Amino acid sequence: MAFTLWLSAEEEQILEGIMRSEGTLTKAQAVIKAIRDKGDQLETERHEQATPAPVTATLPGQSTRARV
Repeated sequence: MAFTLWLSAEEEQILEGIMRSEGTLTKAQAVIKAIRDKGDQLETERHEQATPAPVTATLPGQSTRARV
């Protein structure tokens, strides 16, 4: 699959910094890695939203002890 990447001068500088920090050799590699990373991040966020958080509240009338 081929794609053409049109970036502004500022975006080019940002991409070059990413390429240096990640050790990627080409712009295509850096962009593909960024896309995959963003996909992983979105998947993690979607999973966290679907998983209910544990309930830590006390029930009405339930006594609690002060921790010392």
